[in-house]
Amino acid sequence: MLQMNSFHKMIVALAIVGLLAFVVWTEFIIKLNGVGLDSDEAAVRLSQPSMEGPRGAIPSTAPGTWVRSQDYPQMALDGDIEGRTVFSVTVSEFGEVSACQIIKPSGYKEFDDRVCSAVSTRAKFFPALDKNDLPVEGRYTNTVVWRLEE
Repeated sequence: MLQMNSFHKMIVALAIVGLLAFVVWTEFIIKLNGVGLDSDEAAVRLSQPSMEGPRGAIPSTAPGTWVRSQDYPQMALDGDIEGRTVFSVTVSEFGEVSACQIIKPSGYKEFDDRVCSAVSTRAKFFPALDKNDLPVEGRYTNTVVWRLEE
């Protein structure tokens, strides 16, 4: 039988903790990037966010969960319509979306309307911070890609 001293036990325990941390981190990144959406028909993906100021508003909920496959307009599904909507939200000092603007429309109004509706309802943020680390109103810009799955 293999005897392990306390040093070897500590190394094994640290390896297990490291493996668990890797698994949890991987699942977080997958959710954050919107991988594994629940619809075979349509996928809605968000690109990486832009940041501004001493520290801009940071999402506290995964951007990949804000606009969902079920938000894909039925008329767009039926018409095989795809698009890309660039949006910007104003984030209050409390981390809530206070306004949404379409920066670059997709060319299909229903996509653009659904982006602002979904993001205004589902997105939550850590507020922007000024140079004194005090919460201030900030902006957050991102892109929703409306793509039909093959």
